[in-house]
Amino acid sequence: MGHLLNAAIGISISNILEFTGSVVRREILFNDRGVGVEKLVYAYEQYLAKNSELINFLETENATSQPLLDNLYLWGSNSYTNSDQLKIEINKRVVQWESEMTDYNLKKRNGEDVSFENYPELKIWEIVRNLSFETQFKTISRLGYFPELKWYESDFFDLGQQYIDIGVKSKTFREEDGAILSDLKKYALADTIVRKSDGTALYITQ
Repeated sequence: MGHLLNAAIGISISNILEFTGSVVRREILFNDRGVGVEKLVYAYEQYLAKNSELINFLETENATSQPLLDNLYLWGSNSYTNSDQLKIEINKRVVQWESEMTDYNLKKRNGEDVSFENYPELKIWEIVRNLSFETQFKTISRLGYFPELKWYESDFFDLGQQYIDIGVKSKTFREEDGAILSDLKKYALADTIVRKSDGTALYITQ
């Protein structure tokens, strides 16, 4: 709901500006990486493996009235919350995903012919990502929003990581318990984490 609210606000503002004569360029940013996405990837894998617990959940009355991906995310999220072992597993997968995606992006920017097929974590992620985008694009269209440009976090999160490294060297950022934080006390502003202790990026990293 939060994403839809933000989208509605953005659509409304862009429409008003356009109506008053402004030149408007509509863009959209997709968060296609991180713990939330890996929860869905995990649930999708369990769906393919016909996990009995998941299948039973999908057959409940509430689940049968909801889209499959919504149910998979809900089940994956609940499983993550209720299992410390699964939290460790999924968090490790985020680390692995970032490692593979950083390598993929670097090769792609260098003009190399590279495919997700060469990366185990990216291969299954791409399948789930595309399934998710099918429904997201339909929702966006129903809202009457047709962006000229689509941005994907997976394409540039690693560039944000590079700027964090620069910020650490210049002491713009500081390290605390393995995580990297902003250092804004002199501006009377609260600090925020820009890189988790396991080295992975956050939404703000971009």
